[in-house]
Amino acid sequence: MKKTVASPDQSTLHRWIWRWHGYAGLFVIPFLFFMSLTGLPYVWQHELEDWLHPEYRALEPKALRISFEQQLATALAACPAKPLGSVRVDGNPHHATQFWFGEWSNPTSVFVNPYTGEVITRIDEWTRLSFAAISLHGLTFAEPYGSWLLEFLACWGIILCFTGVYLWWPRGRQWSIWGTFLPRLSGQGRQRWRDLHAVGGFYLSAILALYLFTGLPWTAFWGGKLFTRVQEATGQEYPHCMLDDAGHQSLPPTPDAHPLPLDAFVQFGLAQHLPGPLEISLPRSPSGNVHVRNRNGDTALETHYQLNIYTAEVVAQVGWSDMPTTQKAVSMGIDMHEGKLLGRPNQILSTALALLFMLISGAAGVMWWRRRPQGKRDWPQYVRTPRLPLGLKLGLGVAALFLPLFGLSALVFVAGERLFFNRGKRTAG
Repeated sequence: MKKTVASPDQSTLHRWIWRWHGYAGLFVIPFLFFMSLTGLPYVWQHELEDWLHPEYRALEPKALRISFEQQLATALAACPAKPLGSVRVDGNPHHATQFWFGEWSNPTSVFVNPYTGEVITRIDEWTRLSFAAISLHGLTFAEPYGSWLLEFLACWGIILCFTGVYLWWPRGRQWSIWGTFLPRLSGQGRQRWRDLHAVGGFYLSAILALYLFTGLPWTAFWGGKLFTRVQEATGQEYPHCMLDDAGHQSLPPTPDAHPLPLDAFVQFGLAQHLPGPLEISLPRSPSGNVHVRNRNGDTALETHYQLNIYTAEVVAQVGWSDMPTTQKAVSMGIDMHEGKLLGRPNQILSTALALLFMLISGAAGVMWWRRRPQGKRDWPQYVRTPRLPLGLKLGLGVAALFLPLFGLSALVFVAGERLFFNRGKRTAG
C-alpha cells in the first residue's frame, strides 16, 4: 500500500488522543486486571463451593428431614447477634440448609443439616472464596467510596476502549496484516507485547466496553441516582414485589392468628416447581410479607412472590413478563456479566474473556514498563488540545452527558493540567 503522510493537525490529534489513552490506562489497566481476576471465582462459585466445602455440600441423604422451623430455631441460637436475612433451600438432597444473617457488609451463614437438625458450621462470608471474590470485585469493602471508584474506573475504561480502537486504526501509514489483525508473537521485546495489547484490544474492545457498561447499574451514582430517575420519569421502575420490603401488609384472618411456620413457605415455593434454589426472606415486623423467590441465575426464569405471613396466600407476584423493558435489558446485562445468561457456555465464555482481558492488560503493563526511561516514570507527554473534528466533539459531549463522572473528572483533569503546565512555563521563564 502507498504510504501517506499525516497532516500536522492529524498528527497532533493522534498524539493528543494517545495522551488521554495513556493516562486512562495508568489507572484502568490495573483495575481491569484486578476485576478480571476477582470475577473468575464468582463465575464458578457453585463448582468451587462443591469442591471447597464438602461438609455442607456433600451430605448423606436420609429418608426423614427435620422441620425447617426447627432448623431455623437452631440457626437463630447459633447466631443470636445478627438479624436473619434469608433462608436458602436447595433442592439438592446433598446440600445443607443455609441461613443468612446480617447485612451485606458483614454477613454470616449458618449451615444446618436438614436430616439431623445440627449446625454443621457457622461461617463469616468473607472467609468463603466466592463471597470474598464478589465483594472485592464490587469494591464493597471500600464503601461508601468503593461504588464511586468503581463507576469512575468503569467510565474511563469505556473511554479507554474507544481511544484504543482509534490508535489501532491503520491510517496514514503503511501497514500489513501482521501487527494489525494478527499479533507478531515471534517478534522480539516490546513488539510482541505491543501486538498482544493492540491487536487483542481491537478484537476485545467492544466486548470489554459492554462488560464495563453492564457493571454501571450496580454503582451508587449512575445506577442508584441517574438511571433510577430515568426509570421513574419513563414509568420503568423496578417492581416493588421483587424487594424484601415491598410495602405490602399481611392482614391476619382472625384477631388471634399467629404467623405460619417456615415450613409453610418452603412448601409453597417447592410446589411452584421453580428452577434453581429457593430464597425465603421473613419479615421483620408482624404485618410484613414473606418474600419467596428462586435464584436460577437467569432472571428470565425467576419469579418473586409476596405471601401473607398468616395464611401463605399470594399478595403479589412478579415474573419476567411483568418487568419493564429497561429492567429486562439491565437484568440480561447483569446475567451476562455474571456468566449466568446461557448456563455453562456463558461460564466458559466469561472465563475465556477474563483471561484475555488479563492478557491484554498485563501486556500493556509490560510494554509501558519496558519503554519507560531507566529509573524514571514514563508519563504521557503534554500536548495542547488541537482542533477537534465535529464528530469527535459530539462524541465527547455524548460521553460526558451519558457518563457524568467521566465528564466531571475530565474537566478537573484538563483544568489541573493546564494550570500545572502554565505554571511550569512561568517558572522556566
